[in-house]
Amino acid sequence: MTRPNPVLQRSSKAPITPGRRRLLFIGAILLLAALGWAMAAVLKPAIQRTIVITTGADNGIYRGFAARYAPILKRDGITLDIRSSSGSIENYQRLKNPDSEYEVGFIQSAAVSYEPIWVFYRGDATVDRLAQLRGKRIAIGVPGSGLLNVSQVLLAYSGITRDNTSAAGNGCRHGISRP
Repeated sequence: MTRPNPVLQRSSKAPITPGRRRLLFIGAILLLAALGWAMAAVLKPAIQRTIVITTGADNGIYRGFAARYAPILKRDGITLDIRSSSGSIENYQRLKNPDSEYEVGFIQSAAVSYEPIWVFYRGDATVDRLAQLRGKRIAIGVPGSGLLNVSQVLLAYSGITRDNTSAAGNGCRHGISRP
């Protein structure tokens, strides 16, 4: 006489209790909610029709760049919402904030490309070194702009500080007035 195999005899399942049924139902709901949230997070950029960009001053070059991107994106049905800022530092702060509505922005002095810095001066003497500006009145950029930050670093490398030079961080209008 053969012995009955215990593995084969366990095939009869115990009925699901109401507590287990409730637990399975709640688990399924939570799983569906998590999958729905994940799908929305993945698909939102694909169906988004508006991009918010932070540029710089209203008449600045970065505002012009954004204005040139707008019609290109418009061809694909995407609206570019251009927002002004005080400059690269504010743009960086906006983009760094995960709760910010800003998705794209221009930041000066990033290691993406080279950008010239122009030095304009008045007078008969030729200025070919920043150190020659020591003791002069200099306009070095608008507060919050990347240019102000870069200007201060470059001038400091040349030995020019607020102690030995009158540096106005309010744009070019303050640097062109007669001393």
